Amino acid sequence: MKKLQYKLFLGFIVILLLMTGLGSLSYYNMRASNEDVKRMVSNDLELLVASDNFAQNITERVSVLRAYILYDSSTYRTQYLDLSSQSVKLKKELLDAGARSNEKRAIDDIVKLNDEWSKYVEETVLPTFIMEGRTDKTLELLEKAEPQSVQLTFKLKALAAENQKSMNASGQSILESAANVEKLIISLIACAVIIGMIIAFLTARVIVKPILRVANRLDRVANGDLSGKPLKTKAKDEIGRLVASSNKMVEGLRNLVLNVNQSSEQITASAQELTASSEQSSNATEQIAASSEQMASGAEAQLNSVNEAVVTINQISAGIQQIAANSESVSTIAEEASTSCKDGVGTVNEVVEQMHSIENTVKETAKVIETLGERSNEIGKIVTLITDISDQTSLLALNAAIEAARAGDAGRGFAVVADEVRKLAEQSADSALQITNLIRTIQEETSTAVHSMVEGTEKTVDGLAKTNELSDVFHKIEKSVQDVEARVQEVTTAAEQIAAGSNQMVSSVNVVKEAAEENARTSQDNAAASEEQLAMMEEIASSAQALTRLADEMADMVRTFKL
Repeated sequence: MKKLQYKLFLGFIVILLLMTGLGSLSYYNMRASNEDVKRMVSNDLELLVASDNFAQNITERVSVLRAYILYDSSTYRTQYLDLSSQSVKLKKELLDAGARSNEKRAIDDIVKLNDEWSKYVEETVLPTFIMEGRTDKTLELLEKAEPQSVQLTFKLKALAAENQKSMNASGQSILESAANVEKLIISLIACAVIIGMIIAFLTARVIVKPILRVANRLDRVANGDLSGKPLKTKAKDEIGRLVASSNKMVEGLRNLVLNVNQSSEQITASAQELTASSEQSSNATEQIAASSEQMASGAEAQLNSVNEAVVTINQISAGIQQIAANSESVSTIAEEASTSCKDGVGTVNEVVEQMHSIENTVKETAKVIETLGERSNEIGKIVTLITDISDQTSLLALNAAIEAARAGDAGRGFAVVADEVRKLAEQSADSALQITNLIRTIQEETSTAVHSMVEGTEKTVDGLAKTNELSDVFHKIEKSVQDVEARVQEVTTAAEQIAAGSNQMVSSVNVVKEAAEENARTSQDNAAASEEQLAMMEEIASSAQALTRLADEMADMVRTFKL
């Protein structure tokens, strides 16, 4: 059996996989962009800065050397020596930066040319100036060193230009990669939104539609409408069980109402027969009383009256036997009605248990939807992580822009790249915000689904209350039928007693025929027996009327249902 919670779980697993794939792809591409930026910063920018610093050092050394020879100032000599010491450190930085780039050969040529120029100046130009002073020879030697310094400066500028070109190419590659990543992320977000909406729509349709059908059917049942065909469903999960249980409940109620209706009709017919029999018995009893009065007026009339009384008593005996037979029939019908009521109570109890099961199932479904809401919150945490990564990327871009600003004009191209990286990070943050809004929409729809499940639970509780009211009605019917059965037993017992009394009356009349002198006393006994019999007949009539009212009440209850 396919569980409803498994279907819901599978739908949200698909959404989670889409979100995870989207986040992983975004993280991978941002990481690749960061690696490109780091490589550009650690290699190209470092080489550019090192070459600029080294070129500036050479220019300053040439200027200070000229000033020293022209003005013969120890200050310029000290500055030159300091710049020479700095050139050693700058040369090492240039070599280190060149080792991580493709310009190692050009850097080696620059370093070699720098060493030759420095060696020529320090071993030839400066010693000659110190020994001979500013002479034509010294100036000539200085002029010979000039082409090497110019060539060295030119090569450093060429190296910087090549490095700048490499940085521009890297920046353009990063921008193109960022644009492709942006298009891919937008496409994936659109696909994820469409798939998520489809899954949400299908899930809501699978759950809500059959529940609404069952709720409408139960509303009609609550209003007394038991007509209509059973609900059909192909589902094998909790929804299918709910539909099958509602069909079983309606069918059980329909059969129960039909049985009660038939029983009430039978009870009504039996009560009418009992009433007619009691009226006949009352008339016969009144005739017996009249005969007893006539016997008191004279023996002749008494004898004739006794003969008539014999005939009448025989009729009464037959009527009483008929009453007894009818009472037994009514007793049997009452027992059947009692059995039907008990069966109806059992069926209603089963319906109540089924309604409790439906209520528990709806509550479990609400819990599953709440769990889905919690899964949406976990997706929100993943989106928050993506937003944090975008913020870190923006921070790295800002740092890169600062470093580019420090580099001056040489770092202007890198500043443009850093600005584009920052824009890419902002776009990633916007995409994360869109995902957050999507998750918030899913959470709102989940809350709506939870609200619908709560309304369904309330309707189930209402149906349970109405079913309990129906159970109380059947309990009352059962009690009333039991009362009727007891009354019928009393009527049967009274009829048997009356039959026995009628037999005694026949014997008494025969005795009156044999002994006329005892006529007066016998007539008094007959009058007393007639009064007792009349009272019993009135009692039977009252019981029959009560039984008729009970049958009418049962019929009225049944009429409230539409079959």
